[in-house]
Amino acid sequence: MKAIILAAGYGKRLQPLTKYIPKALVPILGKPALAHVFNRLLPFNAQQIGINLHYQSEKIITFLQSQWMPHLNIKISLEEEILGTGGAIFNFRDFLRKNENFILYNSDIISDINLSAAYQQHCQRKALATLILWDYPPINTVLVDENERILQFFSNNEQQQQQQRHSKKPGNLLTFTGISIINSKILDYIPEGYCEMPHIYQNIIKTRAGNILGIKGRGHYWTDFGTPSKYLNTHLMLMKRADPKEKFLSEGLIYKHGGIKISDSVHLEGFISLGNRSIIGDNVFLKDCVVWPETRVKSGTFAQRAILSNYFIHMEDNG
Repeated sequence: MKAIILAAGYGKRLQPLTKYIPKALVPILGKPALAHVFNRLLPFNAQQIGINLHYQSEKIITFLQSQWMPHLNIKISLEEEILGTGGAIFNFRDFLRKNENFILYNSDIISDINLSAAYQQHCQRKALATLILWDYPPINTVLVDENERILQFFSNNEQQQQQQRHSKKPGNLLTFTGISIINSKILDYIPEGYCEMPHIYQNIIKTRAGNILGIKGRGHYWTDFGTPSKYLNTHLMLMKRADPKEKFLSEGLIYKHGGIKISDSVHLEGFISLGNRSIIGDNVFLKDCVVWPETRVKSGTFAQRAILSNYFIHMEDNG
């Protein structure tokens, strides 16, 4: 099985985190986000993986060379300019065999969605593309009919609501998870250069050139960590689901990693993730915080709903 991971983006909404590290390497519970993606793909027997890179590509390549390239067949596509989701797939045209199904996975999502179940439905329905969807009302912008065929993509909630009021198409609105299973025949519809897949899919739907499905994902959770607030919320969600006997410092949601040093005068509340080899100084107060690996938190630091690293302390005002 082949997979393509999309990891070229700038991660602008996640700044200041992504000023110092690409979004694909942002630590989630102490591990780079890309490691979480690989850990989802490997049980699905995805042994050949393509990954597109652009922003801070050298850092991602170093990570891949140290952790994954010795064990997997990984093909890197370096984009001189961002090509969009469609352009990224087009660049892997020599990587994909004719009439081959592959999985497309965004690098900025955390999920336990059952990939095998989705792949089975994709094959049974002989779909050109099967997008895995989730019910997340704040960004439900994909219109799907009763037979799980995608009818339309909306660019935002306001446009979606306005168009649906005047549309004769009944259906359910759901959110695209960033995970899809696609047949390589899709390459017949993707032009060279910059393009985005929703536009490609919309053209295919309009001309009835192929079956574009939208199936609701089977799993317990899905989230993207595309903003600092979502990044913090992702940690809270994962910590609530973690085994309480593993890596927790004390009662509550205080999650520790290896080699940390923490002063006796530190006060911790709410959910806390302490990264590998982090050092927490005297008289530090942390509540609902994520501390990045190898971060030295200075004595007297007061932080609430914050992300802390050696480069910045980013506090959220609104949660």
